[in-house]
Amino acid sequence: MKDTAYFVPPAKIERLAHAYRREGDRLVLFDEPATGTWSRPPTCAHGAAGLVSTVDDYLALARMWLADGRHRGQPPLRPASAKAMKTNHLTASQRAGGEMILGRGRAGATTGQL
Repeated sequence: MKDTAYFVPPAKIERLAHAYRREGDRLVLFDEPATGTWSRPPTCAHGAAGLVSTVDDYLALARMWLADGRHRGQPPLRPASAKAMKTNHLTASQRAGGEMILGRGRAGATTGQL
């Protein structure tokens, strides 16, 4: 995944799209590529959030999950690790109100395969 990181280097920043958020019935600029969140290294990078990526890299990751950890014939993940990444570990209270991201059918679902 050559285009996934915690920030976008200056040579690639023009490829980064503007980020918007909804305020009522309007979309409002949330993050400007040239000066925004992903235009510089974070103070503290962590695996729980903050990655920025391309569609191609994300598709490669999704295909690897579907192939139980294999990518182009290579096993960068053990099948057990891929299975754990596809398993819902959220509690009911953590899922509450998460329909926008989790979908209506998943927000109230119990733990198990996504």
